[in-house]
Amino acid sequence: MEEFQSKGRLYMNTLRYFRLLEAKDKLRSDKSEGLGASYPARKMRVSVSGSEITHLTGQVRISDPEDEYIAIFSMYALTDLNEDVIIDDRVLGFGDTAVVILKSDEFMGRVRMEC
Repeated sequence: MEEFQSKGRLYMNTLRYFRLLEAKDKLRSDKSEGLGASYPARKMRVSVSGSEITHLTGQVRISDPEDEYIAIFSMYALTDLNEDVIIDDRVLGFGDTAVVILKSDEFMGRVRMEC
């Protein structure tokens, strides 16, 4: 956190790294990690060998296997700061220190420029 705040250094790793880590780590677990798109199955038309499959339920989840090697900076986001914001207690499992980014557009602009 100190390197991030004082020098702007981001620790990044690959999507593959985080997926493998998350398979064993319930704190970091995110079943949507690297998800490219998700659609309600009931709105999809699926055909196998010319026969349409009907009455689908759940979600059709799409991801690209080539994304396994993209670099990721993992973070927790609050999109609405007010007195009613509740931070999930599991976040405390990451430690007792946080860096708060108030100007997210500026932050993302700087990251893009450096990349």
